[in-house]
Formats: sequence, C-alpha cells, structure tokens
Amino acid sequence: MTLNSYIQILTKTNLIMRKSSIWKSGLLSLLLIGFAFSLASAQQRTVTGQVSSDAEGPIPGVNIVIQGTVQGAVSDVNGNFSLVVPGPESVLVFSSIGYSTQAITVGDQSTINISLVADVTSLDEIVVIGYGTQKKKELTSAIANVKSDDFVKGNVNNPAQLIQGKVAGLSISKPGGNPNEGYTMRLRGMSTIGANTQPLVVIDGVVGGSLDNVDPSDIESIDVLKDGSAAAIYGTRGSSGVIIVTTKKGRRGTAQVEYNGYVTAESVAKYPNVMDPAEWRALSEETDLGTDFGANTNWFEETTQTAISQVHNLSMSGGTEQTTYRASFNIRDGEGAIINTGFNQLNGRLNLRQKAINDRLTVELNIGATQRESQYGFNEAFRYASIYNPTAPVRSSDPAYEIYDGYFQQVLFDYYNPVQILEENHNDGKDKRLNVALKGAFEIIDGLTVDAFYSVQTQSFLRGRYYDKNSYWVGMDRNGLAARSQADDFNRLFESTAHYTGKVGQANFTLLGGYSYQEFTWEGFNAEGGDFITDAFNYNNLSAALDFNNGKGDVDSYKSSAKLIAFFGRLNLNVTESWFLTASARYEGSSRFGEENKWGFFPAVGAGVELANFLDVAAMDNLKLRASFGVTGNQPRDSYLSLLRLGPQGNFFYNGEFVPGYAPVSNANQDLGWEKKAEIDVGLDFSFFDGSLFGSFDFYTRTTTDLLFEYEVPVPPNLYTQAWLNLGEIRNSGLELNLNWRAVQTGDFSYSLSITPTYYLKNELVSLSGTYNGAELSYGVRDLGGMGAPGMSDVPLVRAEEGQPIGQLWALVFEEIDESGNLILKDINEDGTVDPQDRQVVGNGLPDAEFGFANVFRYKNLDLNITFRGVLGHDINNTYRAFYEVPLMIGSYNLPRTATDMRNSSTGALLNNSSGVLSDYHIESGSFVSLDNASLGYNFDMSGSSAFRNIRVYVAGNRLFYITGYKGVDPEPRYEDDGNPLIPGIDRRNTWFRTRSVSLGVNISF
Repeated sequence: MTLNSYIQILTKTNLIMRKSSIWKSGLLSLLLIGFAFSLASAQQRTVTGQVSSDAEGPIPGVNIVIQGTVQGAVSDVNGNFSLVVPGPESVLVFSSIGYSTQAITVGDQSTINISLVADVTSLDEIVVIGYGTQKKKELTSAIANVKSDDFVKGNVNNPAQLIQGKVAGLSISKPGGNPNEGYTMRLRGMSTIGANTQPLVVIDGVVGGSLDNVDPSDIESIDVLKDGSAAAIYGTRGSSGVIIVTTKKGRRGTAQVEYNGYVTAESVAKYPNVMDPAEWRALSEETDLGTDFGANTNWFEETTQTAISQVHNLSMSGGTEQTTYRASFNIRDGEGAIINTGFNQLNGRLNLRQKAINDRLTVELNIGATQRESQYGFNEAFRYASIYNPTAPVRSSDPAYEIYDGYFQQVLFDYYNPVQILEENHNDGKDKRLNVALKGAFEIIDGLTVDAFYSVQTQSFLRGRYYDKNSYWVGMDRNGLAARSQADDFNRLFESTAHYTGKVGQANFTLLGGYSYQEFTWEGFNAEGGDFITDAFNYNNLSAALDFNNGKGDVDSYKSSAKLIAFFGRLNLNVTESWFLTASARYEGSSRFGEENKWGFFPAVGAGVELANFLDVAAMDNLKLRASFGVTGNQPRDSYLSLLRLGPQGNFFYNGEFVPGYAPVSNANQDLGWEKKAEIDVGLDFSFFDGSLFGSFDFYTRTTTDLLFEYEVPVPPNLYTQAWLNLGEIRNSGLELNLNWRAVQTGDFSYSLSITPTYYLKNELVSLSGTYNGAELSYGVRDLGGMGAPGMSDVPLVRAEEGQPIGQLWALVFEEIDESGNLILKDINEDGTVDPQDRQVVGNGLPDAEFGFANVFRYKNLDLNITFRGVLGHDINNTYRAFYEVPLMIGSYNLPRTATDMRNSSTGALLNNSSGVLSDYHIESGSFVSLDNASLGYNFDMSGSSAFRNIRVYVAGNRLFYITGYKGVDPEPRYEDDGNPLIPGIDRRNTWFRTRSVSLGVNISF
C-alpha cells in the first residue's frame, strides 16, 4: 500500500470520527497522522554510489537531482554521492557539463554506480592532434576521432579493423581470411607510388609505432589526421596520413579489475564455384578428355576447417591524485580456416603516470611487449584445391605413390596435391616486439610546459620453412629443402617540446616548439639449403643440409640504418570563440637523400570561422567553415638509394679458384630529394537540434610532385640499368561526409546512426617523365604486371598512362565464341589480326566510392550494433576464371562451373582454345555492400552486488554476408600487386578464401 493510499484512509476515517466527540476525533486523527508519517519514513531511503566515466574515472561535481524536485546532491572529488530519496518510484537525474544526462529509477536499489558517457557533440571535446591536443571547436583541419565505444565489435585481432568503415576517406581492406596477414590502409586515395603508401602510425607519442604491438582491447581512441594541414607537423611521413592511437590509462579512484574474453568460430564463407565429381565426369565425357580415378573428393573440405579461436584480456587500473596505473595482459589463440595455420600471441602493456612538485611535474612510463608464434601455411594450396581433379583420392595405397609418402599425385605442370602441401611442409614464424617510452613534463610557470620524450622500439622476426623430401610440390627436387631467416629492427626516438598557453585581449593562443631525433637500424640474415639425409631434420638443423658442404647452399646477411632530425613549431589562435587560426612548420632532414637535398621544409596553415555566432538560427548549435593548406613529405622505402652500391654478381676465376664478383646495383644520385604533397581542404563542421544531428563535410584536392620512383635509365652513361629519381606527378581529389544522428532518445530506448560516405573525384597519374644525367626519360605509357604461368607470363595487367586515372585494367575485348568453338576477340585497330595492339582499358581497379553505415540500438539493458560497409566502382581481374574457364583444360584440371558456359549459344560447341588470352570477359565489377559487423549484448544490473561493477554478455558476427555480383571469393579491393601500387585490382589465384565468424563473449569488471 502506498503513502497516498494511507492518506486517503486517514481522510475517510477522520470524516467518520467527526460524528463522535471532538476530543475523540482529534486524538484519533493525531494517531493516524503519526502512523502515516511512520509509513512515509519507512519508504524513504538513503541511496549512495559513485559517478565515473570510462575515459576519466571518478567524476567530481556531477549534479544528482530527484526528478520533479529541487532536492539533490553533488558528487565529491572521488565521484561519490549520498542522497535521501522519498521512495522506489523516485528518478535520479545525473548531469554534468561535457557528459550526456542520464536518468535512473531507484526501484529497490540502495547503491547506484553509474558511468556517464561523454557528449560527443560537445564543442569542448578534446581531440588528439600532432604533439598535443585541441578542443574540437578550434580545429581548422580534417581530423576524425573514433572512441572505443564506436569500435568494430567481435572477432578483431588487428587494431586497423577497429575503425574499418568508421572514418570517411580511410579505406581498410584485407581480401580473404588469412589470420596472419595485415590490413592495407589507404587514406584519400593514392598519394605516392614509390614511397610508403600506408599512413604513419603514432602510438602514445611513439612516431612510427607498430600496430602489431598494441592489443585492440587496450586502445582508448584512434584519431586520424586526414589533410595536409593536420599531418604537416610530422613532415616526412605525413603524406599518406597519420593515425594516432591512444591506449587506455589508469584513472584516480577505486582500483578496478576488468576481464574481457570471447570464443570465435570462423569458417569459409565462399569457395570458388568449381565442378563436383558428377559435373566433372559429365564434362569429361562430353569432351572425351580427362581421367576418372573413381574417388569423390571435395578438396575444399580436405584443406579447410572450422577455426576455433579464443581471446582473453585481463587489466588492472586505478590510482590516487598523484599516481595512476593500468596494467593489462592479453592472450590470443587463433586457428586459420585452412588446416595447420594460425597463431598464438601474448601481449602485455603497462602505463604509469606520476605527479610531483605540486603537480607541476608529470612523469609517464609506457611499456608494451608482444610475442607471436605463427603457422603461415602455404597460400598456393588454395589454387591447387580449386583445380585438383575431384575424382582423385587424397591418398593411395598403390606402391607407385610411396615416393610421395602415399599422397596421390599426377605428374603434370603446376599441379600439386594441396593436402600434401599443407600436411608435410612447414612454414612458421616467431615475432617479438618491445616498446618502452618515458616522458617527463614540467610546468615552469603557469601556461608554460617543457617536456622530454624518449622511446626505444625493437622488433625481431624469426622465420623457418621446410619442404619435405617427398613433397612433389617443393622439396623432392632438392631432397628436402630448408630456409631460415632472422631480421631485427631497432629504432630510438628522442623528442622535446615546449608548450605555452596564453591570452592577449580576446585572443587565446597556444605556441608549440619542438625538436625530434630518430634513428633506425635493420639487420638480419637468410640461409637456404637442401639435400637432407632424413626428414627427421628441418629448418632448425641447417647443418644437416649437404648443400652447404657442396657449395650449393645460399647464405646472405645485411645491415642498414637511417636517421631523421627535425625542428617544428605551431601556433593555435582562438579569437572570441569565433575565429580560429592554426599555422605550423617542420624543417626535417633525412640521411636517405643525396647530399644536396637532405633537408625539407613542410609548412601548413588553416583557418576557421564559427558561423553560428553570427546567424540567428534556433536549431543551429554550431556551423564552422574551415579551410586549410599543408605540405607533407615522403622519403624512399630503403636507405642508400642515392649512392652507388655494389652487390654480388656471379663468380669469376682468380688465382686458381672461383671467387664472388661484385658490380653496381644502383646509380648514384646526389640530387635525390623529398617527394612533396600539397593539399587543400575545405570543410564544414555542423551540429543541430541540441547535438542530435552533427557531423562534417570535406572537399580536398592534393598534388604530389617529385615522385620517388625507380626508373629504367640508359647504360652508358649510367653504370646500372635503373635509378631512383624524383620525376612525375599525381593528382587526386574527393568528397567526404561524416553524418551522425541521434534519432531516438527516450528513457528506455535509443537509436543512433552514423554514415561515412566518400566519393573519389579524381586519381590521376599526371606525369612519369623528366630528365636524368642529360637524358630525357619519358614513361608516358607503361604496361605493367604479368598474369603468370601457365601460358600468360607475358600478358600485362595494367596500363599506366600520363594524364589518365591510376589503375586502368588492360586486356583484349571479348566478342563471342563462334559455331566451331573458336574464341572471337575484337580487332580494335581493324588491321585484320587480333594481337597485343588491340588491348584496351576495360576497367579500373580502384574504387569510385565507399561508405560505412553504423546503427546502435539500446533498450533497457540490451544493446544492438549493426554496421554495413560498401565499396563501389572498382573492377577486379578474376585470374582464376581467366586461367581455368576453358572446357578443354578438363584433361588436367577441375574447372569453374562457368566453364560449361564457354560455348556457342547456337551450336553448343565448347570453347576449344583460349590459351594465353586475357579479355574483359574475366574483368568483373567488384562493387559490394557487406554486413561487416553485428553484435547483440545484455548488461546485467549489478547495482546490488559488492563484488561486480558490471557484467555484459554478447554475441557478435563479422563479415556475415556480402551483396555483390563478383564471381570470385572476395570482392574487397586489391590496392597493389606484388608491392606495386600502380597495379591494383588483381585477384590472384593464391588469395585466401573469404571467411565469416561468430563470437560469444563476456565483459566483467570488478
């Protein structure tokens, strides 16, 4: 019975008692009123708790008000509060500047611990920029910020995957499901063809940090510096963009222990569409070709598996006013979808922060260490599983196959049993990474801080391969073959900066000045030898390879180094919260350039105006127009390219024996200098309806000049046939939109969405010509790449042409199959013969547009995240179809089901010959829309528990389905071929099959 019910009883009883004597009525009324107040007191309770945030820990100064009253409390310095509430129906409203307001019904709870979510549209939100932070409202360049709450969920083993589809203009791609392969990242298209095409990575201040040394579970946020103005502060390596990773840190307050873990089942989502045994036998009978061995073998089932993986993350964090800490330990044990592949990874991270001298001195220590053991398998097995005869057995008891250890094998060109490849041969690796960073910052006077930063990063890569003595693929021809390699990378970084924040009149400003010194060392060795006495030995027993005793073994080693030195500065200006200006410059030198061009200058400037301060629009929160210009640089991938270098070039007979000879392997070029990219960006940041609708729009145009590229040069006068030069120009432009909408925000239900479309207007190869050593070098048209064996090694894939888009796919044009089964191709130049001169541009390997579309639903304790991703306009050379979609090849291979379509539509005659022919018939659209990620979670109410802060269970799926017309296994764009970014769009036969995964996980905090 409620208090109101008792009051009603009291009123009715009082009326009845009025009919009796006055004193009886008064006495009874007093008794009933006292009883009612005692009931009210019984309903009242004291609610205590703590207010915090994932990013900041305990939050002081939070207002807690009982809804509909003025009664409330304020959280103390540790985020704690205590408040007397009238009853269980009371609603507590928590509000604080910079955080979204939240309301909670008291119910039967006496302890309420709440985590506030930062108001992501707040103009005071802090964004990480180069060498510092800045308020979002003051930005004058294109910077995207993705927080951990918005990361991709589920089976994520690479940090790059966390923001796939989350940042407009940033393409993140990995065709196939290889767990030991990284992601290719391209920001705003291609800005270089001979230098580093991947964005520069900065991890907790470590410039050039390795994403492989940070576990995805330890990342707090990722900021992407997209335009030249934002990236110019990093000078040399900012041309391809900058990705700044901030790891999770400890927060002051109560110590917290968190466990995050999940188990994943991953399977192949799509196989090549090959014939089954019955279909193969039917085509074999029609063509009177091929041998039926009597078996029914699904080679995909024999070589693949349902991969089971598990991930465990345990972290401890906390701290006091002066000291904060966070330590984490991560285990990742993953199988690959192909047999005998996978990895086991251990990772640890420690972040410490100590304040001293009245909080003017701050010392930070960050340590990250990773060890990863991998089984790589052999990608070639995918090709042979796709073409092996489905009537052939995996193994045979026939004595003829004992030389292959009982595996079935036909002796044909480029035709090997894929199961034997994977089961008898080994391809393993062990990687170790360590990063230690120490930073000290001292505030000399109010507003002036000087800091020093030192980091050391080491990486060690150990590889071993062994091919069995009886492996027909590789190994048998060498009586067993082993290879071993070791590579060690080391770099150390020292940087010192001074920051000064001040105010002149109505102008707030921040000045930055800094110095950077970074040196790199790379060294390693490789050894390969064969002729083993027994397979009991492997790559760990190279001395057992008789090749080394017989002078047939190969051994080589190397060591190289490089240095970067830079001076940089920046000014940030904020005038009346309406006018904003940023100007920066970096002067940087690299040891990789010629004596005359070691130093480069990289300026940038950006300006913005907050139009909302001048427009009287009620629904408008902010509308900032900004424009920026910046110059960034790029250096060669390798050291010593400006020097004349000598390398081994065969042997010669001297003094009665053969000794190794050396000859030039490069030309000296003392003029080798910086590649430079100049970029203009015009953008609009907006927010409407109290932050319900917000985002940004950008137009950019960028021009890269003095391209670093290796060109063919005449001999003489040069000593070597190739030289690294600064010739050529690339130009590209595009449009980007980042749109967020909090569509529904009610007490129990909310729905928000974000969309990040990108449209690439231009990606043009302007020039590949110039002058070197007095000779005119013109590469106005170059045909690049090669299809490979069998029969098409000399067939080019891409045409690079001045004044045309990058990525033009190059092939003959298909017309028909005639009545006799002959392949008819178009005679473009009408000279009566179809030959290489009739090849045409038949597609482009680079996308025209991309988008991500994220949806977040919350209902009470349930949350649902659904993310779609689309890549549109790119074409793919399906090399599998181009090689094997030929009916008469059934004599040796299994074929695509579509091979039976290669016939004349009238007579039914099968195609009788297309050897060595690549046509546009095999160039397909790769456009797709995928359900990239979906997760459903439930958060248990732990307010009454003293042991647990939070428990969440969830199920998540990754790469669940693709909507595409592409006939290959994966329509993801291929941004380069064999390391050459001028050759995109090539789907090689060794590509891993695409996979999908489903994960079951739990998040627990204590």
